[in-house]
Amino acid sequence: MSMAGDEAGGGDGGRDDGRGQRVWHPVSMVPALTVVVDEQLAHSRTMLAKLEKARPTRPDAAVLDDATVSETRRVYGRMATDYRELFATQAQAWQAEAGLDVATRARVENFTARVDEHLVVLDAILALMDEVAPYTIEAVMGRSDLELGLEALLGYRPGPHQR
Repeated sequence: MSMAGDEAGGGDGGRDDGRGQRVWHPVSMVPALTVVVDEQLAHSRTMLAKLEKARPTRPDAAVLDDATVSETRRVYGRMATDYRELFATQAQAWQAEAGLDVATRARVENFTARVDEHLVVLDAILALMDEVAPYTIEAVMGRSDLELGLEALLGYRPGPHQR
């Protein structure tokens, strides 16, 4: 579900009123925004599991192309920024509200925990793309036949190595 109009979802933890002022959601929106976070978290976990197949330390690692790595960085990097700037700051605003009843405060704390959990997954995706980037198909194809042959004989996975 994309509330910000971005491919990865992003969010709408606080809107801009057109004059550069943040418009915060009322605390009554916690359940609805928690559903958004949960759906996006499930999607991000699924994507991380798929991308793990390209982790260079795996003996059967899949090889991605530069475009996939670049687009994954762009989309999930934007989502992580949105979560930090919108969802996390919205959660902080709700946490700072005085007079919340126990049930509402518990829903806010759950929302905050889910946002934090999603940020961990998003950061893991971005870190994995940093790890995978030197091993893309373009990087492998840029190596000479001699380099690739030596790497195969020495048991290296194609990619950057200490020289």
